[in-house]
Amino acid sequence: MARNDAATIHRTNGFAGWSVDVLTGGSPATSVLVTGLLLTLSWSIALRLGSEGGGAQWFLVPILYAAVALGSVGAGLAALLAALLGGPLLPADVATAVPQQPALWLARGALFVALGQVAAILVHRRRDLKRRLEPYEEVARRRDREAAEILELIREDRLAVYFQPIVDLGTGRIVGMESLARFPLEEEQNPEPWFRRAWAAGVGPDLEIAALKKAVDLSGDLPRPAYQAVNLSPEILISGRFQDLLATLPWTRLVVEITEHLEIGDYQRLARPIAAIRARGGRLAIDDVGAGFASLQHVLSLSPDIIKLDRSLSHGIELNQPRAALARGLVACAEELGATVVAEGIETPEDARGLRRVGAHCGQGYLFGRPAALEHRRVVRVPEVQPSTDEAHRAKPA
Repeated sequence: MARNDAATIHRTNGFAGWSVDVLTGGSPATSVLVTGLLLTLSWSIALRLGSEGGGAQWFLVPILYAAVALGSVGAGLAALLAALLGGPLLPADVATAVPQQPALWLARGALFVALGQVAAILVHRRRDLKRRLEPYEEVARRRDREAAEILELIREDRLAVYFQPIVDLGTGRIVGMESLARFPLEEEQNPEPWFRRAWAAGVGPDLEIAALKKAVDLSGDLPRPAYQAVNLSPEILISGRFQDLLATLPWTRLVVEITEHLEIGDYQRLARPIAAIRARGGRLAIDDVGAGFASLQHVLSLSPDIIKLDRSLSHGIELNQPRAALARGLVACAEELGATVVAEGIETPEDARGLRRVGAHCGQGYLFGRPAALEHRRVVRVPEVQPSTDEAHRAKPA
């Protein structure tokens, strides 16, 4: 059930639910005592009015209370007592003390029992509905809390943007910088959980747009002519909010890396925004290629300008022939498409040499620099990673 549906039902049941909770808040013994007191009070009022004066109607109060507080059994017992008190023990007319006809008070007693049972059934269904809704209402409350937390983070400008260099494996030159969102107290951790939470809470577009704007605001401080890679989800690319931003972004330096918070169900819907990006000089990259079938489907359907090999292919590639064979095949595919290959997750010179040997053009990873704020970009180190003579012909500019 959606968050709004649960909230609507909660509001609809608000006063009724509060009333039931108040009436059923005591112990069973207390409820029995209250039922007895209400029966006594109703009988005293009925004695003043008589059945002809509407006194018997006051017995509905303890019957309905018993239905709420004690269930069908309690309602049945209260109805039987009310039938006795409102029948043989209640005169039809106070002034003359004329007794009621048996048929009349028996019919009234049957009505009391029926009304008590109907009320008990309705209360039971209401409680059952409340039990069923509790998990959804808790989810809705948690989503509201998370949405408020994320929106507050955006308003207070506590979202940080770090940058990680992308280098040419042939020359060691920085050719690009990837913008990576970072969150308070979690600067060294993966930001993906934050974005997943934001989308689940209904504020995913707000967080992605905020991260994009902050990254672009810092683009003027990046080394030239390096490009800037920004991560955007397909949901953002096809949204109206992104269309409003198209004309305001410095596309000649931007590369959009497609990320997935939700499955891409319709590649045709992405064709228009991607064409608009390219028409303005922007480029498209597909992340995590080689990690699964989905990324390969993205490559085939979107024809990216940059293919980023998953970090699982980089680790130990120099000594792992199957890994090297897969990477070499992906590089060959990229060259057929006219795309540049960027290998992610490079942590050792051996990994860099192995990737250069299979034809990867550029690399990214801790070997070249950890993600850091621009004021700390001096920590970026670019070791010399020169190809051997027989590999030099494979080099391709990013």
